[in-house]
Amino acid sequence: MGGELSRNLLVVDDNDMNRMVFMAALADLDVVVDEASSGAQCIDMACDKYYDMIFMDIMMPEMNGIETYNRLKANSDNKCMESPVVALTADDSMDMRKQISEAGFADFLGKPVFFDDICGVMRKHIPGIDDILPPVINESESAGEELDLENQVDDIILPDVDGFDWKLAETHFQSRKVLWEFVRNFHKTYKSWLAKIDRTYRDIDEGDADSIDAYRIEVHALKSNAALFGNMMLSDMNKQLEDAAGAGDIEFIRSMHSVMMDACDRYMQSLSIYFTEGDKELMTDRGWIFSMLSMLKMALDELDYDKADGIMEDIMSYSYEDSLARDINELDILVSNLENAAAVTRIEDLLSHLE
Repeated sequence: MGGELSRNLLVVDDNDMNRMVFMAALADLDVVVDEASSGAQCIDMACDKYYDMIFMDIMMPEMNGIETYNRLKANSDNKCMESPVVALTADDSMDMRKQISEAGFADFLGKPVFFDDICGVMRKHIPGIDDILPPVINESESAGEELDLENQVDDIILPDVDGFDWKLAETHFQSRKVLWEFVRNFHKTYKSWLAKIDRTYRDIDEGDADSIDAYRIEVHALKSNAALFGNMMLSDMNKQLEDAAGAGDIEFIRSMHSVMMDACDRYMQSLSIYFTEGDKELMTDRGWIFSMLSMLKMALDELDYDKADGIMEDIMSYSYEDSLARDINELDILVSNLENAAAVTRIEDLLSHLE
């Protein structure tokens, strides 16, 4: 069982940004938060360690949250058989609520997730958790508390950028600093996000429901992240695409996809001036690139993550021609997420391109 003071939590979400926000939100609490990026990994971890609560994303590829929950409950090695499992979903429809309830989840939280709601669901389902959670502020105290917060000095001044509602975004984060770091990380990787969405878009086949569902999952993830950093226009565009994919409306997807992609790129470009750390030197020595990628592959094969991180940092210190830049940016994400198999595959593709 969990300790008398600290508690063990598991957050399951294929979206690394969502997991990062969840981890950051609970950083100051006396809780140990582990993360799983897939249903299969969740099952392995729950069979290896006891968790006081599991937070489960519903919309995940390969094995969704409800399928993961059912397999978890059917697994006799599960050490968390009695632990409450909370569904995380951006789908607030009655049908989804019914599916979650009938599956047996202890509760659910809508996405994007608010810190107070996380604390609320833990209070509801984990006995004795109040000792490590912030006190509940009643209505009579809330006005004074808000005044105190207004008078506090914050070392982060959020810039006025068209399309971004920072006041709304702050409700999802513990501080402006955490919010800005989230935006910085998203800005760093957004081109890879768009590339992945575009690949699933190009793979859409009218006769293949799986290809349409793959696209639905990708735009769902972007919808959630856009809402987290307060860009509701971008979030709404992706919601429309998600709904269209769910309904099999390929005609609408064809008409809206490029509009959404251009809008996302435009919004992110408007942030570029705040994150530019100086122009990187263009690397044109293909022999050097080939050598570094070969060493990176060797480090990953040997599971030498420190060496792999160092090599990847050297690679990312340069800019690259367009034919390589997208794949190298995606490789950086795969390495940072410890997705070795996918990273090695990407390296092999790049090496073939360079030969």
